[in-house]
Amino acid sequence: MADPYAERTRAPVGEQPAGDGPAPELSASHGGLAARALADLDPARIGAAALVGIVVRDETLLPPIARIGPEFGVMLLVRPPDGARGAAVALEQLDSAAAEKPVLMVKQGLVGGPAEREGALALEPRLIDDLLDAAGRDRIEWEEDPDFGYEVAAAAPGVSGKEADALCPRLLYAAADRVYEHAEAVAELKRQRHRRISEIEGIDPRIVAATGWPIEPTGQSWKE
Repeated sequence: MADPYAERTRAPVGEQPAGDGPAPELSASHGGLAARALADLDPARIGAAALVGIVVRDETLLPPIARIGPEFGVMLLVRPPDGARGAAVALEQLDSAAAEKPVLMVKQGLVGGPAEREGALALEPRLIDDLLDAAGRDRIEWEEDPDFGYEVAAAAPGVSGKEADALCPRLLYAAADRVYEHAEAVAELKRQRHRRISEIEGIDPRIVAATGWPIEPTGQSWKE
């Protein structure tokens, strides 16, 4: 087994706005809404969508797809300039949508990056498209992620090998002997999220809680 302390170089941790680059064609291919900012969560667009995909860019911890709660979705999108009122309106809209349709986090970037690190996997558009199709058809087997609380894909049709490990990123890190790096990155991401959300005066406590910080011990092993 490789020495987990032998190389201390770490990938930058934290999500970035997905921007206008290549993104899942949720609207065209899956009847969905690709939300990259709070402004995308307007009632008309949500009402017409078969699913809502919160699109984020990340090079480390996030899975290709996850089923998330409304508070988590707003937490991913909200930035201090949006203000507490904007977050509250978005939360109400997303909460209403979640009662009728899937709310998903959809990722661009790498799992386990940066690219030169052992085990890193660049996400192909084909994989994301297949996962969105499977999610829309209710053909994904979901399980709770012990680190973040959202549901990740334990199994999906046609996904195998390294891509299957990437569905639950902690498994990809473990296979590359990077367990300690994963644990450190989980804590850092939660801390960054909490710092960002805490800058928004009057923000709904449920959105703050969705950051997962401070971390409360669960008694679970990383292997579970």
